Amino acid sequence: MVAERNTLFAACEERILSLNKLYSEYAQHGGPSEKKDIGTMFSNWMRPSKVQIEPEHKVFLDSVQQEVSELEANLAALADLDLEACEELAGRALAFIFAKKPKKETTDVERYLAISEYHAPCLFRYASRTDLERIRIGLLERVPKRLMFPRHRELVDLLEQMIGD
Repeated sequence: MVAERNTLFAACEERILSLNKLYSEYAQHGGPSEKKDIGTMFSNWMRPSKVQIEPEHKVFLDSVQQEVSELEANLAALADLDLEACEELAGRALAFIFAKKPKKETTDVERYLAISEYHAPCLFRYASRTDLERIRIGLLERVPKRLMFPRHRELVDLLEQMIGD
């Protein structure tokens, strides 16, 4: 049982390191940092039409989704063996997924970093209430709830529901 716990813990650590590297590289070299009309950029997140995402941004979002999915699977297995370790690992992963971002995203990279947060809710159930509250406060400091895009408003609502339990 200890060996299994250690193996799962190491697998989670590996996913967290991969996420950290992914976010760091994307933030530094994610693609063209040109400013675009936010309505155009977010159009495929706000309506059902299929607007093409530039390849470098799509690769980033797909990679985040893959890493988060693998981390979630490892955390699910680890939760039965060591819930405290799960909270710590989930908190670390969520810390850089929800790292401080500019109040007004102005470049595509900054906007896609914010969009990548939509992949994180599967990790919420493994995080501590303290971590969830920190994420909620960070989101609300960045943008008042009434001005948020619907998907971010859903994240805040989910966080508030989980914290309130």
